[in-house]
Amino acid sequence: RQECLCRKPQPGMLEQAIAEWEIDRERSLLLGDRHTDLQAAQRAGIKGYLYQGGSLKQQLWQCLAALEQNEPLGRGGEIPSL
Repeated sequence: RQECLCRKPQPGMLEQAIAEWEIDRERSLLLGDRHTDLQAAQRAGIKGYLYQGGSLKQQLWQCLAALEQNEPLGRGGEIPSL
């Protein structure tokens, strides 16, 4: 493996997408299944939530609701309960 800004937990891949797609960091989130995903999100200035299995759709809706209410992440990046 090589060191590369495009490999998580580095934010290079996210930074490129943010620039190319004019993504609003304040209104964005990353739902990832690894802690390196959350680290990359944090380094890119995006809220990150840890997907822990189950209904992806339900967890995504919970994340979006938390983002809209500007709720902080739970300990360890868990999805907040609503």
